[in-house]
Amino acid sequence: MSDTLVKVENVSKKFCRSLKKSLWYGMKDLGSELIGRSHGGNGELRTDEFWAVNDVSFELKRGECLGLIGRNGAGKTTLLRMLNGLIKPDKGCIEIRGRVGALIALGAGFNPILTGRENIYVNASILGLKKKEIDAKFDEIVEFAELGEFIDAPVQSYSSGMAVRLGFAVASSLRPDILLLDEVLAVGDVHFRSKCFQRIKAVQHNGGAILLVTHALEQVAHFCSRCILLEKGRLITDSDTPKTLEQYLSIIGRDSIKTVSSRAKRAKSPETIFDKVHFRANYNSNETRWGDYLATITDICLMQSELECDASITPGLQTELKFDVYFNSEIIEPIYGLTIKTTTGEIIFGTNSRQLVGFSEVSSQKKGDKVQICFGFIPYLDTGEYLISVGIASESKEGVKAHDRRYDSLKFRVAPPIEPTGEIAMAPTFRLTMPS
Repeated sequence: MSDTLVKVENVSKKFCRSLKKSLWYGMKDLGSELIGRSHGGNGELRTDEFWAVNDVSFELKRGECLGLIGRNGAGKTTLLRMLNGLIKPDKGCIEIRGRVGALIALGAGFNPILTGRENIYVNASILGLKKKEIDAKFDEIVEFAELGEFIDAPVQSYSSGMAVRLGFAVASSLRPDILLLDEVLAVGDVHFRSKCFQRIKAVQHNGGAILLVTHALEQVAHFCSRCILLEKGRLITDSDTPKTLEQYLSIIGRDSIKTVSSRAKRAKSPETIFDKVHFRANYNSNETRWGDYLATITDICLMQSELECDASITPGLQTELKFDVYFNSEIIEPIYGLTIKTTTGEIIFGTNSRQLVGFSEVSSQKKGDKVQICFGFIPYLDTGEYLISVGIASESKEGVKAHDRRYDSLKFRVAPPIEPTGEIAMAPTFRLTMPS
């Protein structure tokens, strides 16, 4: 069995800006197809036409979660619609191996007049499942969607969140080989998004592949090891996630982004060297890092009893995570964050300076400032391995700006507990100090 589930070769799709001309071109193309000729004006652009997707090629293999990013109008949704068979390319070839589960628009594929129950059976039937198979999956779908008695209400009466829950439950519960997701998790609550990403991990674990289209770069950084960047319909980058995210940020106007090596060369002092954390015994070489680097994080470490924890930590004892932040530019009211998750990707704890001390209590920092951040917590955790992510960001009119996000930077092991543990209660604290 081939590991390649999706193969896209030199695919292009064009649209027309004029409705009248679009209808006329459509009739001409249909006539050309009926007599066995190629359609679309022999591959050339006609008056008022433009390439929505232009000469895009890539492959998606088993077990991959591939991110697809780009600005509005870059061609992401058009590409997904071609992959799902809703529209066909004007040029190129798309090969799909396996069953496709897709959620590419809010409420897509649902008949608003039918109930949730009826839509489940209709959608599953379209995917080729027999009634007996749908019956076996029905309870799982309803439970995941958390619709309760609303499963027998018309879909047109659902909120956007309810429609997304049902759509994702149907698309992911039918054991797809390929799962296509287009910006649909943005309307779900935190609890449901967590369930969705656990389901995505399960699809990967079972040999499936995911193509995730989103403007939420946090989701891409967390779950995608590889990422594709589209710009004006063209594929700009197909590379590992940190490299692709940095190029995307540079395209949207953040020209100050440079590579880690070039930033290190320009550093004014050893305190600004970016790879200082590499000398830590529990540094994770598979970390994902991205941001505009107007502030940078270095020298991350875990401490217990005033000693650095190189191998493991003891549950139930006060623990501190420390890291230094160097400001390459002035940052207004920076936000410092911490996340702890399992090695399987389940987030078990997260907090930030805004939640702990109040946003107004964290002072702005000038260019050249260096601060040490200290998150204190009590790790009531089961024995096993965990990953720590840290970050610094700030708010702007355009939303949250990520300056330095270091996902899965440290890996640590929790030793067997020295006393019984109960529910997770991290009892977090936060401290920021300036050098004298």
